[in-house]
Amino acid sequence: MLTTMDIAWAAGLIEGEGCFPCQNGRYSIQVSMTDPDVMGKLATLFGTKTYGPYQCYSPTDSKKAGRAAWRIYFHGPRAIGWMMTIYSFMGERRRAAIEKSIGRWKNSPGRGRRGIPRYAPIIPECHPNEPHSSRGLCNKCYRRLLRKMKKDITKGE
Repeated sequence: MLTTMDIAWAAGLIEGEGCFPCQNGRYSIQVSMTDPDVMGKLATLFGTKTYGPYQCYSPTDSKKAGRAAWRIYFHGPRAIGWMMTIYSFMGERRRAAIEKSIGRWKNSPGRGRRGIPRYAPIIPECHPNEPHSSRGLCNKCYRRLLRKMKKDITKGE
């Protein structure tokens, strides 16, 4: 069971060790640190896995190896949902990053939905109360259209 204390703890950890990158239209939450037990707890909380260990190098000497680091990251609607959840616990800079990510996500077109925003459901033109199938039609009307097209193709031969 997720508690407010868990959400606040995760927000605090992300405030110090995390970021909200957007790469190729994929909005994500990413956290990296050297404590595997803390990263394990955070991964369990977010329902993801821990990646690593990765070797860290000293910022002053690129040949000198430092401690091993672990990373978690996840993207898509789950990341956007968590951004909305932790928003009130974040500082000004992180809130601005979250606002930017959510704003870009809301204005980005959905994949494969011909420019319709992700948050807008597709309503069939034929029967608005039925679920959408394809070409702006419900499943029943779309299948009828396919049968008609198939029949027209076979007649033409």
